[in-house]
Amino acid sequence: MPAQSYVQGAVLAWAANRATAAGVGQATVVSRVWFNDANTSTWFFVPGILMMVLTISGVFLTAMVMAREWERGTFESMLYLVIALSLGLVISSLTKNQLLACQMSLIISFLPTVMLSGFMFDLHSEPLIIRIVSHFLPMTYFLELMKSLLLAGNYWSLIARDTAILVGYAVFFMCIAYRLTRKKVEG
Repeated sequence: MPAQSYVQGAVLAWAANRATAAGVGQATVVSRVWFNDANTSTWFFVPGILMMVLTISGVFLTAMVMAREWERGTFESMLYLVIALSLGLVISSLTKNQLLACQMSLIISFLPTVMLSGFMFDLHSEPLIIRIVSHFLPMTYFLELMKSLLLAGNYWSLIARDTAILVGYAVFFMCIAYRLTRKKVEG
């Protein structure tokens, strides 16, 4: 590299002298560093290391969690996680404020999960209106599915029905999240 720079500098100096002798005007090129003027290597490496750690840990953890879910036969937990993440994206894209997003997520997800899903109170003993509202919540179907898998075993008609409903919720919330968060190209 140093030899190439030396030869390149010599050729440029020769060309500049020849152009000056021929009466051709000169332009001076001054190079400068726009970002990281001090050329501190830390500023170049830290973003790359951060990217590597996040990528490796994200891929590693996802692979391990998914493999564990397959081994244990509780893959439905991952489906519900997709629903919860998509609902979180919808809430954050609608609120665009951390405090409001925190409050809305508690009201929209936590309270219905505890009060209306059948977790705290048996839905069969609740008033009709509460049972109707609970069937509009994905938490109800996930809880029913988990109870079926962990307590009753393989009750395939219930598993298929609840899984299909949860897939529907996942697609629904992902589509809404995509629609709300995508960047719009304005012409």
